[in-house]
Amino acid sequence: MKIKALAMTGCLAAAMAVPGLAKTNDNTFKALENFRRVADDAARQADKLQALAESDQTDWVVNGSYLTAVRNDVNRMGKMLANLQEMRDSATPAERAAIDKAAEWLPALAANTTEALNYLNKYQGEFWAPGFRNPVDALAVDSARIASATSDAVRLHELQAKARRLRRGLEAGA
Repeated sequence: MKIKALAMTGCLAAAMAVPGLAKTNDNTFKALENFRRVADDAARQADKLQALAESDQTDWVVNGSYLTAVRNDVNRMGKMLANLQEMRDSATPAERAAIDKAAEWLPALAANTTEALNYLNKYQGEFWAPGFRNPVDALAVDSARIASATSDAVRLHELQAKARRLRRGLEAGA
């Protein structure tokens, strides 16, 4: 039992020494977690849209509904990102990195969404053409990058909280 406790203590000490595991502001974490949910939804919608763009049997209305969903998510992320940037000073290094990456990549995601919507509105078809495929492929990549960066920060926060609980449990048992 003592060996297990010593091993846990060593693992815990190592985990607590990892950069980016500083204590976070819960409001910042919750805002980033909500942002991640919207980013995940945008990535899912973009993946579906990308798959549809490969089919010659897709109706332009269906593509439009997925693009509209992505646009709505992008707009929500823009508002949420503005709030996160105001909270940036109270964020952990990992959260700040996620906020910074989202701020860097979100404009491209918005531009590609607009470009794909403009193409769709103008042509209402020809989804195989580069005018549609290129922005759709790019928005799938950009949305996945944003979702991944924020998911990493959220997961790191969750692991940090677990490490603190384990440490308190070990300290209470000592």
